[in-house]
Amino acid sequence: MTMPNTNPEDVGQSREKLLASVEDMRRWDAERFDAEVTQLLLSRYKIGGELRERLLEGHAEAFGVPRLSLEQFSRFFTDFPAYLVCRHIEGVAKDATLSRLFTDFARRKFVRAYADQEEILGGVLGRPLGLVFNWAWLRGARGLVLHNRHVLWSVPGVRIVWVSPDARTQLVVEPLPVFLDGLDAEQPGGRWRPRAE
Repeated sequence: MTMPNTNPEDVGQSREKLLASVEDMRRWDAERFDAEVTQLLLSRYKIGGELRERLLEGHAEAFGVPRLSLEQFSRFFTDFPAYLVCRHIEGVAKDATLSRLFTDFARRKFVRAYADQEEILGGVLGRPLGLVFNWAWLRGARGLVLHNRHVLWSVPGVRIVWVSPDARTQLVVEPLPVFLDGLDAEQPGGRWRPRAE
């Protein structure tokens, strides 16, 4: 019978490797979700070929790795009606129970992530900001969007609207497909189209 290695130095190194592996898996999951959401937009708006390649090249230039990224999509398509970023938020569904949404919306993880993103971008967008985030019961790229865009009420779907205590801020959370349907409903022909370059 062999005894487990209890040398504190070896145990510490094993723990560090395990934590690094978990962090790598989280990063991979976040990148996969981001790529799935971006691919959903590319498919919905029939963007492929050269434009898709330019998105991949733009991400490679900025971050050293060619991959699909919603933030790169937003930077590239400046005529898209909202600046979208994608975040995979650990434990978001557990943090945002129905009772917490209705009693303490402003302290939810996704609201804090949105505020962080708003601070990073510094209001220089010139268009509404949308944070697309994962939701445990919506598989694939069908996450939720927290945004500061006005709501087109004629578009069917479920949404939660939060108004800040000073009434200066209004945030809306809704499923990504409902959000996109609202954007498209306001476009000529009922669908956003990228400007020809």
